[in-house]
Amino acid sequence: MNHPRLVALGVCCTLLIASQGVALAQASATVFVDGRALDLATAEPLTGARVAVNFHGSYVDVIGATNSLDRYYDRNAQLDVSLSQKVARNLRVYVDGINLNNALLRYYQGVSERVLQEEHYRWWTTFGVKVEF
Repeated sequence: MNHPRLVALGVCCTLLIASQGVALAQASATVFVDGRALDLATAEPLTGARVAVNFHGSYVDVIGATNSLDRYYDRNAQLDVSLSQKVARNLRVYVDGINLNNALLRYYQGVSERVLQEEHYRWWTTFGVKVEF
């Protein structure tokens, strides 16, 4: 018996006018794939997978007295993955992988070689059970 399958792709790219605190280039892409049939009673996927990539270019975070004293938030791209499986009528197990590419937070002054702050968060996961009432 053939069951309906769900595949969705979303991509967003934005170019903005330069201003403080806003990246000129931003992009995100998300792919959601249902690996199995839909639950015909609830129209929800039994198994789900989502891969998301978010990017922003560098931007001025704080305006200094001169351009060389401006503080920039450096460009950043982050990869996240989510998986879930419906195991009972109102019960779903899930695991989320966050920052799987070890993206870092970085500020610099004037030019990217003058690093003011660099923070490494590494990747992490969350997992659990979702119950619907």
